[in-house]
Amino acid sequence: LDEELSRLPEKYRAAIVLCDLEGKSQQEAARQTGCPEGTLSSRLTRARDMLRQRLSRRGIEVSTGLLAMVLTHQAAW
Repeated sequence: LDEELSRLPEKYRAAIVLCDLEGKSQQEAARQTGCPEGTLSSRLTRARDMLRQRLSRRGIEVSTGLLAMVLTHQAAW
C-alpha cells in the first residue's frame, strides 16, 4: 500500500495523505493545498480509484470504500 501510494502523482497523494491518513477535513485539506474544496474532493476520489486500480494489478482487490477505511485505519496505527 505504501509503495503504490508513493507512486501516485503528488496532487493525488497529498489528498489521500491529508484526508485519509492525517484525518483533515476536505475543507482543511483544500485550504492547505491552495485549491478549491471541489477540486480537492475530485482529487481524493480519483486518488482512491487510482490506488485501488494499482493494488488490483498486484492481485489485491478492494472496493474504493474499503480502501478509504483501510487508509484511515492505517493512520491510526
